Amino acid sequence: MRDARATKLWRLLIPLKVKVFCWLILKKRPITADNLLKRGWTGNTTCVLCGMTEETVDHLFTQCVFTRFLMALALENLQSTDLGHDVISVWDKWTSRKSSLPSSSGIVGLIYCLLVGHLEN
Repeated sequence: MRDARATKLWRLLIPLKVKVFCWLILKKRPITADNLLKRGWTGNTTCVLCGMTEETVDHLFTQCVFTRFLMALALENLQSTDLGHDVISVWDKWTSRKSSLPSSSGIVGLIYCLLVGHLEN
């Protein structure tokens, strides 16, 4: 059975490396502290952006105060006070919304994801 989110993602007209990065986020596989711990890493697990809690994929991309600020700026046209607290719910709300500028607002959202990923690394 195919994953509908992945199918929607692969059909977007965006650069391949952006698609791959978004796919990794949806599968919760980017290199974050919690994923490194699973591989035997023994470093600091605190979020590098806010320094307040353990760094997980959901925290880094949806819960971190720094990330939520960027999300509010990038996705202000959603007119939603709460997008969710995990990457799957944010993705579902973001991709299912009705917008007068779907392609441009979608690109802004993808840029947000890339920016957070770049800042984290």
